[in-house]
Amino acid sequence: MTSLSVAEVRRLRLISLLLAGHDFTTPEQVVEWFSAMQAQDLASVKWSLGVRLPGLTETDIDEAIERGSILRTWPMRGTIHLIPARDARWMLATMGVRQLSGVQKRWDYLGLDRPTVERAGELLAEALTGNKRLTRSQAAALFTAQGIDASGQRLYHLLWHSSQVGITCIGPTVDKEQTFVLLSDWAPDQRQLEGEEALAELAWSYFRAHGPAFVTDFSGWAGIPVTAARKAIKANADRLTTVETEFGDMWLSSDRGDEAETVPGSRARSSVLTLPGFDELILGYKDRRAFLEPDQFAAVVPGNNGVFKPTVVDAGRVVGIWKRTVTKSKVKVEAIPFAEFSPTQRKGIGRAAAGFGQYLGLPAEVVDA
Repeated sequence: MTSLSVAEVRRLRLISLLLAGHDFTTPEQVVEWFSAMQAQDLASVKWSLGVRLPGLTETDIDEAIERGSILRTWPMRGTIHLIPARDARWMLATMGVRQLSGVQKRWDYLGLDRPTVERAGELLAEALTGNKRLTRSQAAALFTAQGIDASGQRLYHLLWHSSQVGITCIGPTVDKEQTFVLLSDWAPDQRQLEGEEALAELAWSYFRAHGPAFVTDFSGWAGIPVTAARKAIKANADRLTTVETEFGDMWLSSDRGDEAETVPGSRARSSVLTLPGFDELILGYKDRRAFLEPDQFAAVVPGNNGVFKPTVVDAGRVVGIWKRTVTKSKVKVEAIPFAEFSPTQRKGIGRAAAGFGQYLGLPAEVVDA
């Protein structure tokens, strides 16, 4: 069995995560590679694409979402992800459906029942037919007009449930407000995968885009039992291989095994990256020891509240956090180190900030923390 150092694990992950040079040129290609990218925060996932596609702007990413070949919905863990549009139904049927097992408790808490929830889905289907879109506020008005209380958390749940069962999905944002569209209109052409074949495909795409990683990383990412994760890995015996690390055995794509010594294309730009808070480098793993010290986690997720700060990453290791202030004339980037940044890292942050500014179409200024 091949043995990898921590540095080699980091380098290989940079390749897998498309953060060390690749040939992709479109958002669709990147999303297809990952299969699913954490996307509860729209601005975050758009920069996740932007940082992997230098030269593209936020407008380019918006146009890709408008084209409809990638979309946002709740395919796993009850959390919004950006996925290839053609994979929506099999992902919902394979993983998303697991979130419905405990839905009755949520209904009891919110004062909802099945007839009300199903009626809300029917109303959305009727209103959206013909490639129409509804904003959240328009959906709330629709429910209210039909005698359905959509106050408080009830509105979110009704919209979530309609997407979870495949009636709707999240559409392009309109005037900074989330919209919903009919899934059958927005993404009519769907891949047909189910059961063990679907889980095997998911395992392959996960380790291709995140390896080296643990079985538990995959099961946590997909929201499936470890036993199901192991079975899915076994079904990919010809495409996945295991490697030994100081943290334990990890899995990765078989063709990555000979790439530990060098990272192709990694010197094309600075090794310092300014990643968004919900990037797959952080959210794609349950075990984060290879790139983040346990005592630094609190700085990335203050109060352990599930809100991840944007991170400064150097050679695959998180070395600080950053925040932005956007005005009409420029974007200010403030980087906050875990320890003092080296002169080389500071230069790298400057280049990374400039790339972020180019993505936004604004000049960037790095300010001291």
